Amino acid sequence: MSGSAKLSAFPSADLDYVSAGGSGACQILVEAVRRAGSVEGGKVRDAILKMNYNTVFGPFRLDLDGIQVGHEYVLFQWQDGKKVIVWPEELAPGTLRFPTPPWTRRP
Repeated sequence: MSGSAKLSAFPSADLDYVSAGGSGACQILVEAVRRAGSVEGGKVRDAILKMNYNTVFGPFRLDLDGIQVGHEYVLFQWQDGKKVIVWPEELAPGTLRFPTPPWTRRP
């Protein structure tokens, strides 16, 4: 794969979140080994630190501290029996309820 994810390479295009994350991690490892030209840990690590790569899970890129910054996650909260996205704000139809009400005051 050349820097962009190709769903056709996977048996099901309906990957769930966990499966997509695992598949994306495998894509990153394979690409890092290809770029490093080796399976030696230090070389693979160095290749991963330099990567800006798209996977079935989304973009992969690390900052200088090795923190994943390419993929933005969403935060959801169960509200009134429904799963509601509460962050990031531009995607959130709801707002975070904090502090969470005690169990005795939840519907």
